[in-house]
Amino acid sequence: MINPKTIFIHFLLAALCMITISGCMVGPNFSEIAPGPDEIIDRSSNWGDFPNTDQLDPASLAQTRRWWKIFNDPVLEELISKAESDNLTLIAAGLRVLESQALRGIAVGELFPQVQQVNGDYSRVNLSQNTANVFPVGDFDNYNTSFDVVWELDVWGRFRRGIEVADARMYSSIMSLNDVWVTITAEIASAYFELCALDRRIELIRKNIDIQRSTLNLATVKYENGATTELDVQQARSTLKNVESFLPLLEVGMQSTKNRLCVLLGVGPGKLNDMLSAHGEIPLPPEKITVGLPADLLRRRADIRQAELIAKAECARIGIAESELLPHFSLFGSAGYEAQDLGRVFTGTGFSGSIGPSFRWNILNYGRIENNIKAQEARFQQAIVNYRLKGITALNEVSNAMTAYIKTRDQAEKLT
Repeated sequence: MINPKTIFIHFLLAALCMITISGCMVGPNFSEIAPGPDEIIDRSSNWGDFPNTDQLDPASLAQTRRWWKIFNDPVLEELISKAESDNLTLIAAGLRVLESQALRGIAVGELFPQVQQVNGDYSRVNLSQNTANVFPVGDFDNYNTSFDVVWELDVWGRFRRGIEVADARMYSSIMSLNDVWVTITAEIASAYFELCALDRRIELIRKNIDIQRSTLNLATVKYENGATTELDVQQARSTLKNVESFLPLLEVGMQSTKNRLCVLLGVGPGKLNDMLSAHGEIPLPPEKITVGLPADLLRRRADIRQAELIAKAECARIGIAESELLPHFSLFGSAGYEAQDLGRVFTGTGFSGSIGPSFRWNILNYGRIENNIKAQEARFQQAIVNYRLKGITALNEVSNAMTAYIKTRDQAEKLT
């Protein structure tokens, strides 16, 4: 009779023997072949037509993370603080982070026995008496319970590559969350600045309407006293109506901007009226901005980091695809009790069990595995190209923004 303890000991010994040979990992390592920020653009590069800027110090780096505080506007800070907890897009991005963390846990679980099941069944069997080799007993009950284990060992690093994919996806979702947050804060600030500007324009239009109405009254009085012609009255009335026609358009823009802020903060229309009514003058930007070197920017931008992590995940998938060319080794074990009578199931004579190694090897696959590897390598190269493109695009976006910032300040000074 086989002792359950003996089966368990044999299973452990076989597992230890297999684990000792499971140190190899097929496929390329991302850190050895992926370009870094310094490869995308030369470390000594500047911003083109602009002089080299100083590298960020810790204080200015903190300001770039909470850049809206340089405007010293309490309403803007309150809007962004509320969006941090209530913005629905941000909440959805946070839930994707939780999802990716759970998926990583699933990937880590693949390193352990993939099947660990407790099974049990009862059957009432009625065998035919009209067949060859008739059993002496035609009718009987059967009770069965067992604990089954199947453990495919990570000999070629397939499951460890899967963890690399899950890690990259998890950190990519975190970078996506950061990117969403940057976008949301920028949209809130842009809408708030537009709201302040529209409010100021409406104020000026109303003052202008009062002036044009006074001009019309003056022209009317002069016409009634014969000091001028009716043409002056009609021109004054036309100018008044023309100025008044701008007011509805500005009021429509004001309401649309308020509704845009409501969407960004996850509330219905009109819910922010009290908060927005407390806004002050149009916030003025700082005299100088600090952006640092181009390579520093690439390390800070969440969208570039996300593109890099996506490429890292595709790189790890090459190793998973290559592992299908090699044999897969597993251990299986089953221990349980079976008997015809329920009262005799959990007895020494009712014990049954099995244990042993196994392997499977995909052969004669007609090139499917090789082509799958080539397809995955192509996906990885696409991700690398996209990573480089993201970096170059980001640098040009910043250069364009700096140009617009500097030239707009020049325009404002001339208009003033």
